[in-house]
Amino acid sequence: METTSAFMQDEWTLPNDFKLIAGVRYYHVKTRLDKTEGSRHNAGENSAHSRFVKSLGITWTGLPHTTFLW
Repeated sequence: METTSAFMQDEWTLPNDFKLIAGVRYYHVKTRLDKTEGSRHNAGENSAHSRFVKSLGITWTGLPHTTFLW
């Protein structure tokens, strides 16, 4: 199995101790089936799957030593 991924994130400071955090992650997974017994798949089959995953959050740090994340 071979996995490749990349991640980007940015953070914006907003008024009243709020921050907006946004990110995106990309996954690509590639597999090869070398051996099988009694499966609906055949040996030598290759498979590849890719996906983007997005994230968005808001944090508030208005109290000392405390952070709330939504």
